[in-house]
Amino acid sequence: MEYLKINQLQLEYQGEKLLYVDKLNVQDGQRIGLIGKNGTGKTTLFNVISQKPVVFSVTGQIQRNCQLAMVAQIISYSKQSGGERERQEIMTAMAQMRHSKNTLLLLDEPTSNLDIGQQQWLIEILNHLKNPYIVISHDRHFLTQTVNTIWYLNDKKVIAYKESFLNFEQDLKKRRENEAIQYHNQIKQIQKLKKAQQRKQQQVNRANRKKKPLSWSEWKNRDYGGKEKHLAHTQKIIKQRIKEETTNIARPYIHKPMTLNNLKWQSSAISIKDNLLRIEPQKITIAQRELFTIATQLKLKTGQKVALTGPNGCGKSVFLSQIVAKTLVEWLNPQAKIGFFRQDFRQETKNKKTVLSEIMQLSLFDKTATLQFLGDLRLQPFLKTTICSLSGGQLVCYKLARVLLGQHDLLILDEPNNFLDLAAIKAVENFLNNYPFAVILVSHDQQFLTNLNFPTWKIKKQQLLLPESDSNQKSIQNNSELELLKFKLAKAISDPNVAIAEVKQLKQKITDLTLPK
Repeated sequence: MEYLKINQLQLEYQGEKLLYVDKLNVQDGQRIGLIGKNGTGKTTLFNVISQKPVVFSVTGQIQRNCQLAMVAQIISYSKQSGGERERQEIMTAMAQMRHSKNTLLLLDEPTSNLDIGQQQWLIEILNHLKNPYIVISHDRHFLTQTVNTIWYLNDKKVIAYKESFLNFEQDLKKRRENEAIQYHNQIKQIQKLKKAQQRKQQQVNRANRKKKPLSWSEWKNRDYGGKEKHLAHTQKIIKQRIKEETTNIARPYIHKPMTLNNLKWQSSAISIKDNLLRIEPQKITIAQRELFTIATQLKLKTGQKVALTGPNGCGKSVFLSQIVAKTLVEWLNPQAKIGFFRQDFRQETKNKKTVLSEIMQLSLFDKTATLQFLGDLRLQPFLKTTICSLSGGQLVCYKLARVLLGQHDLLILDEPNNFLDLAAIKAVENFLNNYPFAVILVSHDQQFLTNLNFPTWKIKKQQLLLPESDSNQKSIQNNSELELLKFKLAKAISDPNVAIAEVKQLKQKITDLTLPK
């Protein structure tokens, strides 16, 4: 069954084309992921499909042979209620689908407010769903588990790829590599043409010089329709080709990682060996309600990075806020500067500075790296915009840039990847992996956490659990080494060719490992 058919759909605003769809359809068995950069029109396309009012001029055809159930993007102003609100909306849509078999489900960023357990719940629901669906998402783990078709919104067009998200990403990577190769080949071709043009110009110049045997009158009356004219014509053709090649060339986007070499401010008062933060064993509470217990002292040194995980409502955001507010039983290095990011959509109504002037004033990195990261967060078009004029999504990106680029010794980040597109998430991943100072991070994006691979403080059953301590790790290593030495000793004793000195050496090593420190 064909649920939806789109033909030559075009969205315009004040005469400017915003989005064009040639042909798309949705059929039985399709699980579609709609992906693309933020601000390119994904949610707008959903609104047009579901016949919601839009401010754009819409032409083309949309044939709907089904009912539509849409779960809109939820911007949560209360962290503790966002997940439950999302679940309720999803359950309402599922109930609607049970009453009408021919229903197409539309989901807009459904995992933004869900914790890892809730995300798995949604993945299982979708994998058992018989109806097709279209989902807007930047969650790579979620897309990998749930979609078999990609609608890719790029360069104001939507193109369908009938493949998994992983295959699409691999194909996209190959296409970008091919674009880079093609670009370099074009550069080489232009360079060859320029050299050929120079050679022809030299030949034209030589042909135009007066030959010594000829008088000036004979030289003036020479035949211009011959060799000189031909050379000039050839040179003109080459010049035209250079112009065409240069006009058609498109430089591919190449992301250059930010490194320590980009630092313009390196005079931190805290040494890399210094302790940065200690949090004593205590109960974490809010409004006299106990959230979880810290049973073991938490320590963080300069440059250490940890991820804080746990289900929605367990107290992660409260804990981070209390660290910053210094209301816990804690010790913070008096020289430490904290950068705190949390989802906050409140407008800065009084800040009349531009994005660029404000960020450049506080950035830890040089101008090139700072501008690159602002571009990664899709702020490049808004550098000269006053901060008070930014939209909600732009303001979140500005606040994230302000924290990440600022002169801090410790970043405390509460879901920094929420509402970022795929390219921006990867840029933040790269930034945090190369960041030289300490980080405490909360996120429910499993792929994001996997790629960062930070040690984890996990809140489970109202207890904060730490990763294995260094002493435990060392104990495990010692036990492994001890078993290996015992094996070597037994083998050495039974071998008459092994010297007594070697046996004694093995026994001494075993003794050293077993003696109490």
